Amino acid sequence: MNQEDIEILREAARIMQRKEPLERAVGRAVRNKGKDYSYYIALMSELRNAASMDAVSVDDEFRILVECAEDQG
Repeated sequence: MNQEDIEILREAARIMQRKEPLERAVGRAVRNKGKDYSYYIALMSELRNAASMDAVSVDDEFRILVECAEDQG
């Protein structure tokens, strides 16, 4: 994932409401950054592939990426 993707995931984590599905929060973050639906699909696909490779859920992969990004600054 590139830096822009990580920033959108960080934004999604920031705006995510309690008990809101990850996909909805990411969709809002993508729209807030002025991106389109095809960008959202590509981002979610990349997130799902990363989760599959790490043998974790998509939600867990999301949290891992956001936490790593915040640890790096």
